[in-house]
Order: sequence, then C-alpha cells, then structure tokens
Amino acid sequence: MLNKRKAGLAFLLLSTLTLQLIAQNVHPTAVSFGGECSDARYEFSTPLRSLIKKHRIGSNFQDCQSGDEWCRNSFAFDLNKDKRLEYFVRLGCGATGNCTYGIFTDRPAKLIGKLTAWFFWVDRTGDPWRKITTYSREGAGQGYIETLSRKREGYRSIQGRTERIGSAQKSFFEKMGMPNCASN
Repeated sequence: MLNKRKAGLAFLLLSTLTLQLIAQNVHPTAVSFGGECSDARYEFSTPLRSLIKKHRIGSNFQDCQSGDEWCRNSFAFDLNKDKRLEYFVRLGCGATGNCTYGIFTDRPAKLIGKLTAWFFWVDRTGDPWRKITTYSREGAGQGYIETLSRKREGYRSIQGRTERIGSAQKSFFEKMGMPNCASN
C-alpha cells in the first residue's frame, strides 16, 4: 500500500512539474527575428535580386527602393529542413516599426510568402514547413499576434488575435523573449 501511495505522489509531483514547464514554454521557438535587429547581408542571385525589387515597388510602406541600409539586409533560416536557407527580406517598413517581409528561396528564385510584423518566431515544429508566429505593434499598448502555416500557395494565416496589454500584464513578445539580435 505504501509503495502505491509513494508512486501516486511521485506521479502527481511529476505531472505538476511537467505542466509548469509547459506553461513557461509559451511557444516552441527555433529562432526569432525582427524588430530593430540589423540582420545580415547575403549575396543573392541576379534573378532573386530582380524578384525582390519587383515586390518592393508599389509598397505602401517606407520606400525600400532608395538603397536604405535598413532594407538591404535580411534574415535567413531553413524553414523546410532541406538544408537550404529561405530568406526573410524587408520589402518596406511603417511608422510603428512593423515591416513587411517577403520570404524567398534562391536558386530557383521564388516568393513563398509575405508577412507583416515587428517580431516573428519560427516554430521548431512543422512538417515539412515550419509555422511562423508574428507580433505586430498597433500602438497604445495593443498588438496583433498571428500564426501562419505554409500552404501550397504560400504562408497563410491560420490563427490571429488582438492583445490589449494592461499595466501588470506582460505582452506576448515579452513572454516570448526579444530576439537576440547579436546571434541572428
């Protein structure tokens, strides 16, 4: 009887600790980008440079055609685990710090999606393509959180919600952790 009681208590303790760890891990993040990170510079093929230029024309955001240093850099990550990088390239940025990014492949040059965010987190999970969660600032203690999944035609929203931040409440991006710009 004592062994069953000890086993039951041990199971209860283990279950409680596991649930606490799950609650602390808000999001199974592999990597995060965005915000005021300066990113890195990559050498793209001529077709990809041409495709990026095409998608920057006509943007409602700050003009990235002017050669602004902010727009020249990009983030890279292997989204589909094929050992080839996909590139998150700024197409234009707005006044609140949110930027529209094109997600591109090189060789062959192809746009596989667009997203607008201040910060974004790439999931560790996803088969074969990883999901992406974004946070867009809306001002006045408010932001929009959106999860995107890769579909045949590109990354598409599968879930979104507006967050209103109270004085004692941490925002989603604070819970997730600010991107470590030095490591990206």
